Amino acid sequence: MCVVSWERRTDEVVRLQPATTQWEDLQTSVHFKQGLTGREHIAQCTTCHGSHGIRRVTDPASSVSPRNVVQTCSQCHASALFMRSYNPAMPVDQRDKYLTSVHGMKNKAGDTKVAECASCHGSHAIRSVSDARSLVYRRTFHPRAPGAIQTACA
Repeated sequence: MCVVSWERRTDEVVRLQPATTQWEDLQTSVHFKQGLTGREHIAQCTTCHGSHGIRRVTDPASSVSPRNVVQTCSQCHASALFMRSYNPAMPVDQRDKYLTSVHGMKNKAGDTKVAECASCHGSHAIRSVSDARSLVYRRTFHPRAPGAIQTACA
């Protein structure tokens, strides 16, 4: 697991890395919790970041850069067969809805400042839409709640 390899690095190398809470955040995510059920194909570090040639999110070639993260998330989330094995009720048309939205069209045109998957859902502490701590809880789960915002994913 990535956390183990990061912990084994020398103090000098670790000191060069920015302090993060990615591991702690990941442990609160739906991806991590699903992994605890013994399902072997749930998202892990390498699912999104790859195993070699990992790049910073600001690098346009990164699989998690604003230009590429929609495709990265869609590898699982746009697959009906894959997603149905975890939650038969989960929609799998989010990518199609996003790509036809104003945000999706701007993203496709190269705008890296426009909202994409991680902008609304987060990157490591992704929680179920029914979890009140989720970044999209008020936006999609309770669309009539005060302050609710309809999103391309709704």
